[in-house]
Amino acid sequence: GTSKITSVLLTLQFSISLIAVILGVVFYQNAVYQEEMDYGFDKSGSISISFAELDELRAFETRIASNADILQIAGSEHQVGRSYRNDPVKNGAEEYDVDIIHIGDNFFETMDFKLLEGRKFSKDSQNDMNEAVIVSEEMVKVFGWDEPIGQKLVWMDTVSLYVVGVMQDAFLNGLWDPLDPIMLRYVPEEDYRFLTIKTSSDNLIEVDEYLEDTWKELHPDKMYNGTFMDRSMSEAALVNTNILKMFGFLGAVATFMSNIDLFRIVSLTVLKRMKEVGVRKVFGSSISHLMVILNKNFLIILIIASVLGSILSYLMATPFMELIWAYHVEPGVFTFLMAVGGLLILALGTISIKVYRAAMTNPTQTIRTE
Repeated sequence: GTSKITSVLLTLQFSISLIAVILGVVFYQNAVYQEEMDYGFDKSGSISISFAELDELRAFETRIASNADILQIAGSEHQVGRSYRNDPVKNGAEEYDVDIIHIGDNFFETMDFKLLEGRKFSKDSQNDMNEAVIVSEEMVKVFGWDEPIGQKLVWMDTVSLYVVGVMQDAFLNGLWDPLDPIMLRYVPEEDYRFLTIKTSSDNLIEVDEYLEDTWKELHPDKMYNGTFMDRSMSEAALVNTNILKMFGFLGAVATFMSNIDLFRIVSLTVLKRMKEVGVRKVFGSSISHLMVILNKNFLIILIIASVLGSILSYLMATPFMELIWAYHVEPGVFTFLMAVGGLLILALGTISIKVYRAAMTNPTQTIRTE
């Protein structure tokens, strides 16, 4: 029937459809936002490999150094996304937990970290190995430094370190968790446990296969552990894609069912009012006037559903994304306007087809039949 309960249920159905559509659009925008976001370093074309012994690392590096597709090779004790320390660091009376990464020669350039102030580590400098550090913008902000270069830090209660450079913030663990302060230390080759191999994105697969073949030749009894360093971004893209598919499917099904139910109720309403339509046409009502009269109630339902769905999806979108990521896109007005506009066009198109046919019916035949 066309009772108030039917109208309420139809309003709720369209609201649910709109929620699914809006959330699908939001997660699509979030995927684009995270893909284009500056992570503070370049993971593309990078492969990291871990080694148990320094001799193994040296032998492997020597073996692959002649490959023309390999652009850069860098050693380090820790690796972005795979290994680091998190220790308290003091500056005067202030103390904060800091992510500490021990790097070697050429690592800063290979990862394309951005130096904002000061200098990089000097090659083979024993003084830099003992007491120099490069810190991130977030660390400068946390400690409240106006002049970070030369600041004294105390690590592990006894080790005195001095800031020689400031780097751009780097999201070392992706966008899942809040950004932590970062401190880079320079370590000698004897401490290396990772190799970072840089190639072009086009040659990444071929170079990885070459590295795996080389690994099997040198270490036939050990499993190759090379990892693409853009894995965290790939995982984020996969999560975005899967959620987008889920809401896209739900939105498509819900919208389709809502329009079917709307068409059914419109058809029933038009059948009940055919005599009224005929009489109004006899008395001179235009087709546009008849369409306004027949569409009015359904337009009110759609407007209420649009407002209700927009409010609920706005309340749901940000908390939902915050459960997954610390950094994500914020839903904008355009997102809601685009989703509401699309839904209204579909719904009004569904209504108008049936109403227009009814309004075009010969009034003489309608009145005689009804």
